[in-house]
Amino acid sequence: MEGTPRAAPSASSHNDTSKPKVLWSSAKKSKRSHSRLNASAEKENANVTKKSSLPDIDTIDIKEVEANLHSDFESVKVPRWLRKRMKMQEASAVPEPAPVSDAYAFTSTELLSAIPREHQILRPKFRPPRPDFQEIQLGSTVTDYIRQVSSLSRVLFQASNEPTQDDFYLNVLASHPSKPIVACATLQNVVLYQTKAIQRRIPISQLLPEDYITSLAWTSSSNIAVGTSDAKIHIYDVSTSTCIRTISSHEDRVGSLATADHILSSGSRDASIRHHDLRLSRATVGTSRGHSQEVCGLSYTRCGSTLASGANDNLVNLWDIKKGLSTPPQFQLSDHLAAVKALAWCPWESSLLATGGGTADRTIKCWNTRTGMLLHSTQTHAQVSALVWSCSHKELLSAHGFQSPAMTLWSYPSMQKVKSLSTRSGRILSLTTNGSHIISWCSEGTLRQWDIFLEPHAPPRSSMSDANDENAGVKLPRH
Repeated sequence: MEGTPRAAPSASSHNDTSKPKVLWSSAKKSKRSHSRLNASAEKENANVTKKSSLPDIDTIDIKEVEANLHSDFESVKVPRWLRKRMKMQEASAVPEPAPVSDAYAFTSTELLSAIPREHQILRPKFRPPRPDFQEIQLGSTVTDYIRQVSSLSRVLFQASNEPTQDDFYLNVLASHPSKPIVACATLQNVVLYQTKAIQRRIPISQLLPEDYITSLAWTSSSNIAVGTSDAKIHIYDVSTSTCIRTISSHEDRVGSLATADHILSSGSRDASIRHHDLRLSRATVGTSRGHSQEVCGLSYTRCGSTLASGANDNLVNLWDIKKGLSTPPQFQLSDHLAAVKALAWCPWESSLLATGGGTADRTIKCWNTRTGMLLHSTQTHAQVSALVWSCSHKELLSAHGFQSPAMTLWSYPSMQKVKSLSTRSGRILSLTTNGSHIISWCSEGTLRQWDIFLEPHAPPRSSMSDANDENAGVKLPRH
């Protein structure tokens, strides 16, 4: 019968007493398949039991997963999406600052000494570096300028019988702050000139025969400050021509004066700048030191918050008066190559300052006083002795001495030459303005009025135009 085991035939089978070998066929295959099914069923039961002992993976909190990972890494298999989320949270998490005790505190000195020099952040003391550009050199005027520039002038005063001082470093011209009055000075007299041709002379009786007037500045509508070569400042009442006060704070001649409200600042040949409060009995309230030679230029901004000073050491210092009257300069500008006397604040841009250099420099430089950055540098033909901005046009007027005395009108910000004007009376030492007119004081003692800043009418025609001592080659009068 099929399926029944059969004994294998053998020659010696009648002599072998052991069991005969059985040949398996379909019965053996069915037994093997049954054992495999039993093994797979047991494995599935084991997996079901293991899964039932764990919570659903979608409901596991990330913190619980992290705890399970730290306790038993093999107990939980974190899916890929969850690992990415964990990495993103770790990257965006803000670390909590560690508490610092007094035992681990450091002083600023210890921290600076511990930080390498290349990683230290230091506050700059001086202005940023100047931009890399070439100076502008122009030889002719602009032919298509839109307004007429008048060259008319008239003499207001001529010191024919009085000696004057031909000295680049002096400032003996001052315009009244609110009235059409101009003050100029000969050696020992102050001359007041009004538009109605009224002249008054105020003799400075305190001067010795060898002394002379070196600077002028209006301190109020009726008082004028007079700096002299004997290192003194005299305050005069112009209505009575009397001296009401004398200030002695310098050690050498006072060559420059500037006022802001009730503060009178004076620059001297002793290289210092003194500040005086005219309301106090002891007037001197501060001293600014930032120059090494004679201070020959001082100018306040219109609001009086910043003072610009120029000196024979080729430096321009900017002083922040709000920080104090004895503080170091906020910026030190050292681009000029000669003495800096000409200083002019722009009336329509409070942070724009124009400066002019002496014979060895001959440049006009414009600065941003908020940053100390050089904006423009223009080469001129001669020593720059004075600068005046126009209040009605974007123009700058410069006065020149050696080697070619003249006045030049520049268009801002292009700094193109608009017109050159001959002085006719020697080099111009000082300039001032009363709005529509320019007043100049020449080395020969001539006070002249110019109509340069008058309103336009028609376009003009085209026209052509010792290193540390700005008085080199000038024969100063003997006193």
